[in-house]
Amino acid sequence: SPLGELSLSRLPFFDLEMRGVFPLQYVASQAFRGTNADAWEDLLADQKDRFVLVGGKGGVGKTTTSASLAVQFATDGHSTLLV
Repeated sequence: SPLGELSLSRLPFFDLEMRGVFPLQYVASQAFRGTNADAWEDLLADQKDRFVLVGGKGGVGKTTTSASLAVQFATDGHSTLLV
């Protein structure tokens, strides 16, 4: 099944609201670096223009993931727009 080929990133549960750049940078360091780096390496290293869509059911962290990914892209020097 094609779904079996998807990469999975696991994060600790944060029982608080993520507000501001520094908490989002921390979430990004946990989500897109370290043990999860292999799943995101190609996307973060690529310099081409792209759209990244984050989806899922309500309350699963789409906004936090989107914002953290935008912060990580900006930190890595990519021009970033979050809509």
